[in-house]
Amino acid sequence: MKTSAQASPTLVAVALVAVVLSGCTTGQARYAPPGLAGHGLGERQQRLVRSAHDLIGMDRLYVGGTEYRDDCTGAVLAVYAGAGINLGARFHRYRGNGVARLYEMMRDHRLYRPAAANARPEPGDIVFFDNTWDRNGNRRWDDDLTHMGLVVAVDRNGTISYLHNHVRRGVIVEQMNLRHPDARRLNAPMRLRGSPRDGSGRWLASHLVRGFGSAYRLPT
Repeated sequence: MKTSAQASPTLVAVALVAVVLSGCTTGQARYAPPGLAGHGLGERQQRLVRSAHDLIGMDRLYVGGTEYRDDCTGAVLAVYAGAGINLGARFHRYRGNGVARLYEMMRDHRLYRPAAANARPEPGDIVFFDNTWDRNGNRRWDDDLTHMGLVVAVDRNGTISYLHNHVRRGVIVEQMNLRHPDARRLNAPMRLRGSPRDGSGRWLASHLVRGFGSAYRLPT
């Protein structure tokens, strides 16, 4: 089983359901794990975060009798499936990779919000990234929608904890803070090691995030 041996304080607080609700990196958490305190989260959001917790460290994305691909799309679909939401049912309406299809789905339903310093994502939101690796191999920064994850917590100082399928470490929770995008202690590395850099120093999650989509608000 894949594990995250060097878990951050936020990961410990989120994954192990700490009693004290100040486990996120920079302040008091807006979200507490289901069953401890809801903090205004809807039922779908609570189910999504619970489902996300269940997948942390798993080496197979196996939910409800279905095994999902071991990639970022598979992780998001598996989390949603664990919460009783079948995002894949709408895939045939869109083109592209899984990230692009979910992105267009969010835009079609007006559930997408671009990233900004004052952005307020919510637990359950899908988070989209660009240029996390040189997908087309041309050594240019023109690779849109290369990765995604799922927001599991946001603290009062803006640090976002998100679950994603890391290419080397499996399903883990990491952090970013759009109010302080250059602070390395608040923002996890995101640009894939070995991919060419553009000289601007963009390589953290906060540098590469594109926006957020509230897929849990899709009509049933």
